[in-house]
Amino acid sequence: MVRMASLMSMAGSVPASALLSVIVVDALTAVGPQPVLAQPAGLSKPPVVEEERPRDLDSFKKARAKAMGRLELQAKRVDAAGQDAKKRVRAVIDLAQHHWDLAQLCDNEIASGLLEEASAAAQSAGRDSEVVELAARKAEVEQCFASNRQAAVELLSELSGQEPAPPSADEVLFYLAWYEFQLEQRKSAMVHLRSLLEEHPESPFAPEGWLLVGEFYFELSAMEKAVEAYEKVTTDPKNRLYPFALYKLAWCRFNLAEYDKALEQLVKAAQVAYESPHWEDLAREAMDSLPVFYAEVGKPAAAMEFFRKVDASRTERLTAKLALLYSEQGKFNDSTNLCRALLSQFPKSPKGLGYRLLVVRNQGARGDASALVAEFEALADAAAGAGAADSGLVEQARLEAAGWVAQFEKENSPAREALIQRLKAVQERLGQ
Repeated sequence: MVRMASLMSMAGSVPASALLSVIVVDALTAVGPQPVLAQPAGLSKPPVVEEERPRDLDSFKKARAKAMGRLELQAKRVDAAGQDAKKRVRAVIDLAQHHWDLAQLCDNEIASGLLEEASAAAQSAGRDSEVVELAARKAEVEQCFASNRQAAVELLSELSGQEPAPPSADEVLFYLAWYEFQLEQRKSAMVHLRSLLEEHPESPFAPEGWLLVGEFYFELSAMEKAVEAYEKVTTDPKNRLYPFALYKLAWCRFNLAEYDKALEQLVKAAQVAYESPHWEDLAREAMDSLPVFYAEVGKPAAAMEFFRKVDASRTERLTAKLALLYSEQGKFNDSTNLCRALLSQFPKSPKGLGYRLLVVRNQGARGDASALVAEFEALADAAAGAGAADSGLVEQARLEAAGWVAQFEKENSPAREALIQRLKAVQERLGQ
């Protein structure tokens, strides 16, 4: 049998990653799940009230003015603390946080793209003076971002260098290290973390310090050292960062090819995160990672039941992701079997045509021309009752059928004639 060309190289086909949003639940966007960040407890604040969130350039300007006002008031509190060491340290730590908050606000303004959009509109309309003003504002905001982040670090650096050590030295060292990590000053951050962990091992900031150590080594791919650090955080299940540390431990085990243990820890991380305040995003992230872990050690036939036991509400989503992953790994039979199980267990799923298209692609990749055409025909049957929501997927299937017609015609084989005619009939049905 002549090996068939890959669907991925055919005209009209799309990358498998693009199909992902079609065959799994709509919650998975085109850009994929966002990374979950573990902020220190002292930096964790209630979310900004929706109506107070800056949404245009005017509201960003007002928000910066308010932040600057708060910063100036806090600077006065530092002066008012006088010689009271405890009050002064507390006031300086809070002042550093105000600087950091203002820098973050500036970063959000830059990241919003509003300045670029306004500048482009002004330039298009020939309002040159406005273009100059916007360029000056952008430079001002960028300078505000950089200078206030650095100011936060300098304030805490001065405190940490005092002799004798100031009150709340452990808190100073921790936040200084955290700020330095954000500024990519990792060597300095690690120096301050070591001071925290060696000089204040019982500090309430020690677990958060160990988490930062774990993050440092994780980024360096030093997984054994990262494991040691994350395990320090997980010694106390009541610790606020316990779910996050479990999650990172699971990824460490995965990267170390300890797949069984990795899968076990990931399931535990997801379950613990669901039960913990403020970790909903982490729970979703952990759940969405399950198929990646399961693909390394789990049995394909047992996948759906495994996911059902972990979270029955996500059974379809996770099974669909695993089916796609198997296809990308070249495990076409396993992928097809999971798609058939999905069609059987969820016959009314809005993702049904996506599962069928993945089966078509699997057969094409396997080189089974007869099975490929038969699956195209089954897809066309199912598409007969498809609604407007499936129009894009139906059109994609039609284009892929056309691609296979062209491929078979190039082979100029009498044995392909019957298949070509059947595929042309599929094209016609999908085009109606």
